[in-house]
Amino acid sequence: MGMKETIADYFRREMELDDDTIQELTGDYVNSMSDFIAQAAACLSSNDFPALRKVGHTIKGTSANVGLEDMRVLGLALEQSAAASDAAGSRDNIEKIASAMEELL
Repeated sequence: MGMKETIADYFRREMELDDDTIQELTGDYVNSMSDFIAQAAACLSSNDFPALRKVGHTIKGTSANVGLEDMRVLGLALEQSAAASDAAGSRDNIEKIASAMEELL
């Protein structure tokens, strides 16, 4: 099951939302994640690991809110690599998140 289907299934099962609302919320998630990925890349390029940790935390929470466990785990990994000031690990995690988002689009 792809990300869009996972989100839709989660919203139908947990919140009993209609298809129009699900489509709107999925679009909001995609837009937010695009912003978060750009923020993460900017934080990494300036070695702002505290801000990068916060972006990872936000990705983790936002993804959990739409039922995307795999993306939540990637957000957690980014949060942890940033907390450790691990530039290579953070770069890898950002790339994994961006790649996963391409699947959603």
